[in-house]
Amino acid sequence: MIIFLYGSDRYRLYQNRDLVVQKFKDKHGAISIQTVDGPASDAPAQFKAALSNNSFFNDIQLVIVRDIFSNPASSEKIGELLDQYDTLNDRQRIVVAIHPGPKSSARSSEVLKLLLNKKNLVREFEPLSETQFEKWLKSEARQREVSFAPGAAKHLMLLTGGDSWRAVNELEKLSNYSKGAVTAAAIDELVLTETEPEIFAFIDALGSRNKPKALELLYRELSLRQDPYYLLSMIIYQFRTLLMVRDAMERTGNASAIASETGLKPFVVNKMKTAAARYTLQDLRRVYQTLCDLELGAKQGTKDLQDSLYEFALSV
Repeated sequence: MIIFLYGSDRYRLYQNRDLVVQKFKDKHGAISIQTVDGPASDAPAQFKAALSNNSFFNDIQLVIVRDIFSNPASSEKIGELLDQYDTLNDRQRIVVAIHPGPKSSARSSEVLKLLLNKKNLVREFEPLSETQFEKWLKSEARQREVSFAPGAAKHLMLLTGGDSWRAVNELEKLSNYSKGAVTAAAIDELVLTETEPEIFAFIDALGSRNKPKALELLYRELSLRQDPYYLLSMIIYQFRTLLMVRDAMERTGNASAIASETGLKPFVVNKMKTAAARYTLQDLRRVYQTLCDLELGAKQGTKDLQDSLYEFALSV
C-alpha cells in the first residue's frame, strides 16, 4: 500500500504525516516503523533494506520516504523498487512517500505517475484560500482549548502572511497567554511582525557562509522568543530550495529554464543562484541530510534543538 503526501503547505503536510505515524503506532507499535532519507545517496539501499526486513511475526511495516524527489537518481531507483516489491498491492507494507512541493517540482514523471495511481491514498496540501485558512486556524485553536474573538482569526492570518507554520507557532503563544478567547489586542501584543526579515537574513547568512553574522542573528531570534522549530523549518526550506536550484544548474545556467524545471518563481531563482553556486551539489545534499537528522533527533527528544541550531550554524 502506498500513501503519497505532497504540497507546498509544509506544516499541514507534516502534520498529516505525523498523524499517519501515530495511528500506526497506536495499532501496531513503533518497532515496525522505518524512515528513508530521500536526499541521501544511499536512499535506495535504505529503502530496499526496509522492504526486505520481513518480521518473524509477519507484522505490518510502515516505511516513510522523506523528500522522495530531492535526489533524482535515488527517486528513480526507489520507483523501481516500488514496482519490484509490488507495493501498490502489498497490504503488509505501507509506504508513505513525502514530497514537500507541488507536482510540477517532481523530478521523475514515471515515479510521480506511480505514486498518483488510483489504488494509492493521495493527499495534496496546497496553500489554503483566505476563507479556508481562517476556518483551519479556528480548528487549531479549538484543539488548544481556546477560541478567537470576532475578527481575530483573520487578523492573525494577515499578520502571519498565510504561513501555516508561523501561524501555528504564534497560536501556541497566544493560547498560553489568552484565557478563553484570543483577541486582536493580544495578537498585536504578542505577534512579532518585524522578525520575518531577520529570519531570512539569518538564512541568507547561512547560505553565504557568513558564520559570525549567522550566529549573531540566531542569538537575536532566539532572544526574541522565536520558536526554534519554526527557525528550523525555514532553514530546511531554504536549503531544499538551494538544492533544487543547484541540481538544475548542473544542466543549465538559464534562470528561466531553472524556474520552469523547479517550479520556483524566476526572482527566487535569481536570488538563489549566487548562493547555490557557493556549494557543490554533494555539499548541499550533505547539509540537507544533516538538517533532516537534526529535525528527527529533535522530534525524538535525542537532541536539544536550540543547541543543535548553533552547532549547525557553525558547521555550514
